Formats: sequence, C-alpha cells, structure tokens
Amino acid sequence: MTTTHKLALIGFGTVGQGLAEILLAKGDELAARYGVQFQVVAISDLLKGSLYDPAGLDLAALLDA
Repeated sequence: MTTTHKLALIGFGTVGQGLAEILLAKGDELAARYGVQFQVVAISDLLKGSLYDPAGLDLAALLDA
C-alpha cells in the first residue's frame, strides 16, 4: 500500500528545484521501497510567483520553465 503525501514548496531556487529533480528521478523507487509517494501541489517563490493545483503540479514542466 502506497501513501501519498502532498507537498508545498516554499521557494523554487537551488534547493526547491533540487528536491523536484530528486522526486522525479527517485519517486518510483521511494514508492516501491518505502510505500510513500510525494506529490507537489503548490510552489511559492518570491521572484517566480506561486502555483497551486490540488491534483498535483507537473514537475518536469516546471523545471523546464
């Protein structure tokens, strides 16, 4: 059984983007090994603005932007 945890990132600079990259690269492994899944539903950044979607944000698209 996999448990989903919804995350809101405060800041999307080096650390926030790094976490997004880790979640993209290792998300399936975390779900299989530990039974947890992380879904980023909000990002707020002073310079880049804020986004919210209760269904989850597309991290790959955000990192490309």
